[in-house]
Amino acid sequence: MKKGLYKIAIIGAGISGMNCAYQLSKFADVTVFEKSRGYGGRMATKSIGEFQFDHGAQFFTAKTKIFQEFIDSFQEKGVIQPWKANFVEINNGQIQKNREWNENHKHYVGTPKMTSLCRYLGQNLNVELNTKINKLVKLNHKWEIISDESCLGTFDWLIITIPPQQAIEILPASFFNYMEQINSYKMQPCFSLMIGVKNSLQLDWNAAIIKNSKLSWISIDNTKPLRNLKYSIVALSTNKWARENIEKEVEDIKNSLLLELEKIIEQNIYKPMNIDIHRWRYANIEKQYGVKYIIDYSNRLGICGDWLIRGTIESAFLSSTYLLHKIINYL
Repeated sequence: MKKGLYKIAIIGAGISGMNCAYQLSKFADVTVFEKSRGYGGRMATKSIGEFQFDHGAQFFTAKTKIFQEFIDSFQEKGVIQPWKANFVEINNGQIQKNREWNENHKHYVGTPKMTSLCRYLGQNLNVELNTKINKLVKLNHKWEIISDESCLGTFDWLIITIPPQQAIEILPASFFNYMEQINSYKMQPCFSLMIGVKNSLQLDWNAAIIKNSKLSWISIDNTKPLRNLKYSIVALSTNKWARENIEKEVEDIKNSLLLELEKIIEQNIYKPMNIDIHRWRYANIEKQYGVKYIIDYSNRLGICGDWLIRGTIESAFLSSTYLLHKIINYL
């Protein structure tokens, strides 16, 4: 098949969308539409002044051979590296487990930012950032992509990689069977607290899972490879606490999580140089149903994402890869 015979639209520039775009660009003309100003989805990095925070996914591991091979190829290119963190589990304020992430069980991050992998995948592709898709129209064998009542083009295939609730908002009403299936996947929210301080805290660890707390995770982000050395802390709330407090004022969320962080680390953070909150409405999947992707050959529609398997970066890659095999064979 000659490249250019098919035009493919992909909605979402997270790892699922960018993996699809990167692979399909060898066979077709691909355009990626992303509502945010940057790549990565929840593989996110935020820079505030001198500080840098991975405020979404904190790291990723490889449990499958196919994902490990994918990681290895991009580690050679310098956009992925292992994070050799001193990791602990904290339960009710007490450290219960302590171990170093080493060569036997690698934990990876994008370098120099978590967004670096998706940005690398899209460097030679047509990626339209800051472009929110409001409507999808099916006309005969084509898909029209609509943003603010303007048609952005017609395409032979459509691949949706955004969270399920966002996908439902733009799919045509005639696809009610898919809407019912997609709507059964409920994603949970999360708050990300980002703190930049002038002086380092006195901690014996740089990554921690937290139990029996409002917080589920704390990391010292500047300990990740090739990061800015300014002392940067990321603390994630539990999904349950975020769900119960999702509409509260940002200042209330910020103050509550900061107090919880100080209680856990048993230190006061005086006059932080930066303190910010990011509200993730769609962070983790609540329940899986065994479906790894959705494909409709007759309508030339594909749907993939981490939420179809498990809320991890590897799951996002696998879901998109399974879908890719079907579409590439069809093409």
